[in-house]
Amino acid sequence: MVPWRGLSLIGTTDTRYEGHPDDFRVTRDAVESFLAEVNGTLPGAHLTIDDVQWTYGGLRPIVESDTAVKEVNKASRRYEIHDHKTEDGIAGLMTVIGGKYTTSRALAEQVVERAAIRMNLPVPARASAAYVLPGGRIGTWAGLQTRLMREFDISADDAELWGRTYGTRAIALAEKASADKKSGERVDPAHIETMAVLDMAVDEEMAQTVGDVVFRRTGLGTTGVLSEAAIKSIASRMGKRLKWSKERVADETRSVSEKLRSRGISPS
Repeated sequence: MVPWRGLSLIGTTDTRYEGHPDDFRVTRDAVESFLAEVNGTLPGAHLTIDDVQWTYGGLRPIVESDTAVKEVNKASRRYEIHDHKTEDGIAGLMTVIGGKYTTSRALAEQVVERAAIRMNLPVPARASAAYVLPGGRIGTWAGLQTRLMREFDISADDAELWGRTYGTRAIALAEKASADKKSGERVDPAHIETMAVLDMAVDEEMAQTVGDVVFRRTGLGTTGVLSEAAIKSIASRMGKRLKWSKERVADETRSVSEKLRSRGISPS
């Protein structure tokens, strides 16, 4: 259980899934079962499904010789790389099974090396271990927070949020907001994200839908608190940058609004 935008992020749970991957959903039964576990551990919490603002889940392929594994939380987290040319006679296709975030960098290096060899290209140097993610050259949190407060007149609480969310990229976002009043406007009063953040998601992070921005590039949707007006403003701004039609803007707005109302919970 960790703090998350003024709420608490609680997890995770691991259960076996049977069915087509496209049909996976976080169901009400699964949420209520998980809440029962939380309340059993923390009886004073008294959590109900009405306390849940947002849910998310995903499917993790497991590498197991015994396909009858029932307790998936005990299954191996190892990964495998399958070269389909060798195994199936299909050239140009590799499949990665298993793995997790903590091994993804090393896994990616191996996949790239194998692909380079298959394509008769020079094998690139393994340099990702020393690569710093965008915004990651922070120095100290206190120093970044102080700079945001002094140079851009940002409150201490907001400076901490900006710094911890965007690292040194918060400075570029603040500079853009200072130079253009519209870019500095907040998308929604309950969140720190400004219009400049939307622009960055489209221009630098390949966001192509409002859902990309709300659920995958920012935390705007994961608190479950986002007004209809905010969704419309996001769709409008993205529509101008991506040259959407009025119909596309309306569809994007409706799709995200409906998803937020569901709180990410499927009835069954």
